[in-house]
Amino acid sequence: MALALVREAVREADSTSEDRWSEADWRRAAQRTFDALGRETSGDRLHLVAALRQGMRLARDYELDLDWLADAAFRYVGDFVWEPIELPALPPAEADGNVIASAAEALVAALSAIAQRQRRHRGWTAEQLHTVLASDRLPERLLELPRYFPAECDRDLGNFESSLEGMRQVVDAGGGWLPRLRGASCIWPVGWGGSR
Repeated sequence: MALALVREAVREADSTSEDRWSEADWRRAAQRTFDALGRETSGDRLHLVAALRQGMRLARDYELDLDWLADAAFRYVGDFVWEPIELPALPPAEADGNVIASAAEALVAALSAIAQRQRRHRGWTAEQLHTVLASDRLPERLLELPRYFPAECDRDLGNFESSLEGMRQVVDAGGGWLPRLRGASCIWPVGWGGSR
């Protein structure tokens, strides 16, 4: 909260001073901060989550490439400890309903749905992740997350054909979850017609 007040005060002062920053100056500063945050993700879980939250906000607000956020997102999901990752809402003038307007927003929506899947109905989780996929905002290397978890949800719901198709898409893409799929016999039920 205090950080938000300081940020607002600096921006307000900057908008009226003679040597105020241009939008390009703000974007360069955001990029430098974003890059510095990326160097904080190799530590413990606390640093990873803090860097993700701040990095995704900068990426959204300044339209930055996701860069290190992709690897950090896979680490976050791979740890299976679910602190919520959410961004403050955009000001009403900038918000566009529930539309996912950037890669950062798509990543936040995906991680939020994945994190809540232990507390929400699997159908809700799958629906949220299908919305992320439909937005077509995530870069290719991150599509594995919203593809894998709906397939897992379908398996839990007994929708085995849909689950198999989702798992095939993940395997065909050959991404970071592939070793997990090959090593987990629980992905495909025993006696089920799918092959690993």
